[in-house]
Amino acid sequence: MIQINPKFPLNLPEGIQWNEVDNCFDFVDIEAGRFYQYFTSSKTTFLRKSFGKTVGWTFRTSGSNFIVGLKNEILIWNPISDEIKILLNISMSPTQRLNDAFLDEHGKIWFGIMSSSPEGEIDDGFLCSFYKGQFVIEDFSYQIPNGPVLSQDRRSLLHSDSSKGVLYRYPYQNGVINREEKEIILNVSDLNASPDGMCLDSSGCIYIAMWGVGEVWVLEPNFSLKSKIKVPFKFVSNVAFGGKDLKDLVVTYAEDINAGISGGLYHVPSITASGLVQSTWKEA
Repeated sequence: MIQINPKFPLNLPEGIQWNEVDNCFDFVDIEAGRFYQYFTSSKTTFLRKSFGKTVGWTFRTSGSNFIVGLKNEILIWNPISDEIKILLNISMSPTQRLNDAFLDEHGKIWFGIMSSSPEGEIDDGFLCSFYKGQFVIEDFSYQIPNGPVLSQDRRSLLHSDSSKGVLYRYPYQNGVINREEKEIILNVSDLNASPDGMCLDSSGCIYIAMWGVGEVWVLEPNFSLKSKIKVPFKFVSNVAFGGKDLKDLVVTYAEDINAGISGGLYHVPSITASGLVQSTWKEA
């Protein structure tokens, strides 16, 4: 087992993905509002930017910039000049924020809006999209939306509600989903497990970080359970392939206060699968 310990303390690392341009894993620490890069070649982690508010995700653009989802904004950040250009400001309650996201091959960003209301679990979250400057609420009645990803055949958008313990499938075609035919393909609400971030391997299998049970579940392309990968940290939040030939599988895990463990990254050993190339966001 190889545990990767960034030199910065982490609370809720998430949004991990392989950045082919910089040859590293990009990830965020949501509540700290920080964006990091982890380099597998040197096993070093660097803090790239502190945004000063919660950050849900980042994607490399076709230029030298990053598109970033903050608490209630989508913006372009130039890491060279540190210039920020706001693309979208979303009106939402103080308890709501942007969460996990996926960038499809059309350049459409699929992401969730979740709530951390002190009143408890309420269905005021959404599945949303952002494409060519247009913000759309695609579906309603989520609590903690997480992990959107496309199936390898590009016929299904998968999206979880971590709080409800379910994984949904939406029929997908050319950047559009059919909300009326949404179906539940995985329900773990009776296991105290929560499906969180996801990724695919090159054979189309789906890897799901299972928050609360310290596992990554692997589903076949037909959504049947193939295997479970044990992770020595309870609160697994996301998972991604990267590194040389996309053969490194790295998961993020959150702080476990009861165990006295801070959040971090974990490199899963003895993985024979490889991942898929991440899309980049095309700047106008």
